[in-house]
Amino acid sequence: MSEANILFKAEVNYSGEFKLRQKVALFVRNTKSGEVYYGLAEVSRKSYAELLKQASFVVRPSELKNFVIKILVPENFSWSREDADLVGLLEGCADYRLRKYSSEKGTTILFRSADFMVKANNLVKADNLERANNSVQTEENKSVPRVLIIDDSSTMCKILEGVLKKCGCDVVGVMMKAEGVEQKIAELKPTILTVDINMEPVNGAELLRQLVLKNIRVPAIIISALTPSEGSLVLDALEWGAVDYVQKPTSNDLTAFTEILNHAVHAAIAGYGKVGLRSATQAPVESFSRTTGGFDANYIVAIGASTGGTEAIRDVLVRLPKDFPPIVIVQHIPEHFSLAFAKRLNNLCEVEVCEAHGSEELRSGTVYIAPGGRHMKVIKQGSKYFTKIFDAEPVNRHKPSVDVLFESVAELGHKKVVAALLTGMGKDGARGLKKIFDQGHMTICQDEASCVVYGMPGVAVEMGAARKILPLMSIAQGLIKATTSKKKSAA
Repeated sequence: MSEANILFKAEVNYSGEFKLRQKVALFVRNTKSGEVYYGLAEVSRKSYAELLKQASFVVRPSELKNFVIKILVPENFSWSREDADLVGLLEGCADYRLRKYSSEKGTTILFRSADFMVKANNLVKADNLERANNSVQTEENKSVPRVLIIDDSSTMCKILEGVLKKCGCDVVGVMMKAEGVEQKIAELKPTILTVDINMEPVNGAELLRQLVLKNIRVPAIIISALTPSEGSLVLDALEWGAVDYVQKPTSNDLTAFTEILNHAVHAAIAGYGKVGLRSATQAPVESFSRTTGGFDANYIVAIGASTGGTEAIRDVLVRLPKDFPPIVIVQHIPEHFSLAFAKRLNNLCEVEVCEAHGSEELRSGTVYIAPGGRHMKVIKQGSKYFTKIFDAEPVNRHKPSVDVLFESVAELGHKKVVAALLTGMGKDGARGLKKIFDQGHMTICQDEASCVVYGMPGVAVEMGAARKILPLMSIAQGLIKATTSKKKSAA
């Protein structure tokens, strides 16, 4: 194949068991104008675990029929199936589907097929292919996550350093205490921090608070023993911008820890630029009267979230009045933390918030949070609806699972349901939301701009499961509008 036609080059290399750099160099040429656009693309696969098991793979033009390719191109970039030359993408790919969407962000070209997705954002224009290739190589070197470890345990620092390197990260520094971290960040320019929650004299949550107030915003992963005593501190850290948290490993579970930390690093990368939203400059919560009236108490509202969800849920619930219809919520959260999470929300909200224990009748003005480590369903007994808490295998790697909750709500056959899927990595909840959508109910997804990670809602949107896509600060009003009695709204 001549150089002029080699416009798609996809290569993903792994070292060891894990490698984070799921990147491809993507080149797009308009054959009419000769213009070349280039950028780095992300590669994902339906079976993420299978992808991680592969030592390496190279995508060739003949294999492209197995790919889903989604390209966000600049506003002024225009082409069609007839005049597009995507790396021989059209060559030998009879079963792909091409769609073109336009928005204020640009034009999205979607190639859909069986197993893979390649997504490239913000393609850049180049004069020729050689210059584009050189620029991509430079940009690829910048894409490696730079991690600064902050932990007062030398043993944990060594473990983290080894695991992070397996995940394809560049560990740029290790600190045994929080003192001087501002200077180290300025010097080393990390793109991710790992922070021990239980340090002395400054704990991890307080460190993040100090950084945010000084306008130093680097995505942080909290390292915690995930004990009940640390629950409040971890929630404080999330409030001050931590993207995710992982449990400290033991010597015999490093393989599982590697996979969990790898996912957390992905979340931190996705959350870059969205850190420290809980600063002193945050817009105040609008006030509501103690009782608004006008709600249809027969509604059941279901909400699901994951990465970034503890704060997203808070931002929704504090904007709801005390007589709002019953809400059931699954937030991916470990055992012991859900009770602390519910208590914190209960102190902030007009609605009553509690950790569900099972067999509670759904009542207006009450929010039921699924307990960490167990699934939650809604069941019907007679004419009433109740929570059901039970233990079972994880679904979509999670327990509790949003899909388990949403699918149980869909199976009720209830006529008045509203569901919302908020920020989170992965796809949990998307399938269940689609089932609720297919029954004609109102479904809301958080928009990409306000998500810490546009994973779960993004998958749901691509599945056609969202009737509305709203920024986080508009979701409460969307829920209020959807559950207000038609008689009240007409009046």
